[in-house]
Amino acid sequence: MLFHPKQFPQAQMKLAKLKRKFGFYQKIAEGIPRPCQFVYIRGKKMFDHRHYKGNYTEEEDKRLLKYYKKYGPKWEKISEKTGRSSTSVCKRLPQISSVKRKGPWTPEEVQRLLKAVREHVLSVLKSANPNKKKPKRVRREILYENLPWTAIAAKVETRCYKTCREKWMSILSLRMSSGTTFRGKAGLLARIRLIKAMYELQVEDAADIDWGSLTVAFGNVPPAHVQKMWHKMKNYYVPDWNSRSFKDNVSHLHNDILPCLVRSCKGFDVNAVQVEQKELFRLSKIFKDIKEESQDIEEDGQDIEEDGQDIEEDGHDGDEETGEQENNSFNQ
Repeated sequence: MLFHPKQFPQAQMKLAKLKRKFGFYQKIAEGIPRPCQFVYIRGKKMFDHRHYKGNYTEEEDKRLLKYYKKYGPKWEKISEKTGRSSTSVCKRLPQISSVKRKGPWTPEEVQRLLKAVREHVLSVLKSANPNKKKPKRVRREILYENLPWTAIAAKVETRCYKTCREKWMSILSLRMSSGTTFRGKAGLLARIRLIKAMYELQVEDAADIDWGSLTVAFGNVPPAHVQKMWHKMKNYYVPDWNSRSFKDNVSHLHNDILPCLVRSCKGFDVNAVQVEQKELFRLSKIFKDIKEESQDIEEDGQDIEEDGQDIEEDGHDGDEETGEQENNSFNQ
């Protein structure tokens, strides 16, 4: 009732007075190391029964489009009309606002995705260094943090923002790691490092994990790759993982699975939790197969570090990765 007083019109005025009197907005965040706004948004979602109604039906999608066309982005109003939470309808709309394809990506779709992401990355680089005409390198975080997925999906046209994000993270994992797929011994070592790093965090809940900090277990991959790998690893190794607490899952992997993985890696250094990471990546490698050459990105062979040392030395520039490869073959 406190989070959704509008659903109780007869008590709405009384609830408003109580919330002001006792400082509801500030009180709910006491003892929680997060800003009040984030706690409030989380609470609204948790205590809104309309948020847990399963998948949308075709009829609900039609109604959502109808009300959005009539009211615009007035999510509370649309929520009242549809019986879904405002958060739910806001997230659902981009997925159905136009015809979206499913299945394998076409080369044309991949091109549109790469160009849309590159356009955003270049805009960020140019805003940070307006006097630098041709940015050549990009920091790793810019490639995966705060990307405007709704705008990117609009440029791709045929895919929803969630699918665009998943596809880009798949491609980026291969581009950043120069095609490494973490199979065989490399996969075992990555899993060993990830379990150790997760255990050392000593967190009680998955919501408290900084996935970016865990990329050190793999090296040059985005946080989304690590999160995906963690989910598949606990699903593979931990019986009934979804009925256990987060800490129990971590303990099971560390105490019962880790020793077996270590024994399978005889002759390899399994003590290191971290591996070396690159902070800068060449734009010409990340976006190397965009067909239309841009003057904003240097040609290969001209990209030289200011101190005379190249950032990247690898032998995989010619790899023809498609972004479809799975980086988590646990059976091998």
